[in-house]
Amino acid sequence: MTIVVRSPESLITAVPYLLGFRPQESLVAVGVRDRAVMQVVRFDLPTDAGPDWLADVITLLRRGGAGEFHLLGYADRAPCGPVLAVLGRRLRRAGFVVSPVIVVTEDHWSHARCPSRRCCPPGGRPLAPDDSVAAEFVGRGSAPLPSRDALAASVAPVPRVSTGSGDLSSGDWSPAIEDWRDLADVDASWTPEPARVHRLALSLTDRAWRDALLRTFVPGLLGVDGLPPEYVSWAEAAVGPPRAPFGDWLARRERVVIDRLILVARRSPAPLAAGTYTTLGVVAAMWGHGALANLALEQALRTDPDYVLARLTLQVLGLGMPLAPLSSPGADVG
Repeated sequence: MTIVVRSPESLITAVPYLLGFRPQESLVAVGVRDRAVMQVVRFDLPTDAGPDWLADVITLLRRGGAGEFHLLGYADRAPCGPVLAVLGRRLRRAGFVVSPVIVVTEDHWSHARCPSRRCCPPGGRPLAPDDSVAAEFVGRGSAPLPSRDALAASVAPVPRVSTGSGDLSSGDWSPAIEDWRDLADVDASWTPEPARVHRLALSLTDRAWRDALLRTFVPGLLGVDGLPPEYVSWAEAAVGPPRAPFGDWLARRERVVIDRLILVARRSPAPLAAGTYTTLGVVAAMWGHGALANLALEQALRTDPDYVLARLTLQVLGLGMPLAPLSSPGADVG
């Protein structure tokens, strides 16, 4: 499904849906190429927008593959127009097309530099959501949370219920293959029962199985070299998409799988949570949910600061790079 953005109001309406939350005290860059969104990046408003900060931002934005940028500033406490204007100039010098910069407050928006008051009256234009754009996102099941803090709370661990399963760090996880099949079957009901969550989380302690799952959820992310062939077959049978997935159904599948992975991560026993949060983070990153990916990976590292795949993925995302480095097979990338 294609969502068409034709005006500043449409863009302002779309940004919270693209991010997953309503930005506050933030700068947002929406990168476009051939009328398709390539990159959506949110930055905290900088306390020092000096040359180093600008150089880092330009470097990150270059990596997204966009040729044109729409810059928006969300600020109620301090002006952000000057910072965005400087960033816009630097992007133009770097060869990018930059649309007029937009500044958004709690209830108004305006261009950072208006050619006339007919464009933006004093105080700006009242925020008026584009209902057609909002309806398209809602039709996809998308609903932005009120803030990044709210998004973080939505993936935070919840109190665990004892499963009576004994040792959490070892054991036969093979029954979890059926649990993964149930999780990926978005046309059937599914509940995160404690014993099921335990098996799913325990299975991810086998890194070959974890990598086989990630490779199947996100085709092309990892190769098969070094993976046991039976793991590849089991993962493809358990969570592989249909041979000919199509638009709306595929979007719904991704949304439902992400929601279920969130539930598993939040309810995982603490000794096993790094694997479930990392799996959530990698899948979310590859399916275009950058903020969710960052928060999940940060949570994984709170659980286990030495979990390599979480740290590597977080570093790659922070550099604005695609996750191609993860395609190197074998490595104990986790």
